[in-house]
This record gives sequence, C-alpha cells and structure tokens, in this order.
Amino acid sequence: TDFKRKGRYEAIHRGLQLAGPKFADFLDALQEHGAKAGGHLLVYCWRGGMRSGSMAWLFSLCGFQVNTLQGGYRSYRRWCK
Repeated sequence: TDFKRKGRYEAIHRGLQLAGPKFADFLDALQEHGAKAGGHLLVYCWRGGMRSGSMAWLFSLCGFQVNTLQGGYRSYRRWCK
C-alpha cells in the first residue's frame, strides 16, 4: 500500500486524488438508497482503516449519525465464526 511504501501523507494525498472528486457521488448514492441527514449509518472497509474513517468523516459532516465498524469487515467475519 502507499501507506507502507511512502508514508501517511502520500497515502492521504493519493486517496484524495482518487476519492475526493467522487465525494458528491457518494452522497448522491446515499440519497438514492433512502438515507437522509440525521439518519444512522454504519461504515466499514475490509481492514477498518483510513478509507472507512474518511467516509465516516464526510457523512458526519453532512449530518448523518455515523458509526465505524472497528477492525473492518474482516474482523467482523472472524467474530462471527
């Protein structure tokens, strides 16, 4: 990953290049699925890292009540077994 190879700053910079222009699309997708500001969301990624944290930040900034699944989906799957 960029985080391991180049460091935190470069990973964040690259993430913004890739996802930043799509932030409005993510919010539009929430609305298309019936989510409304003030509603509750659970955000997770595979390992529970920066991606889910950044999306949680964006959604909370837009008025959603957001929880992040600690450890990500992989951790949840281990817990289920």
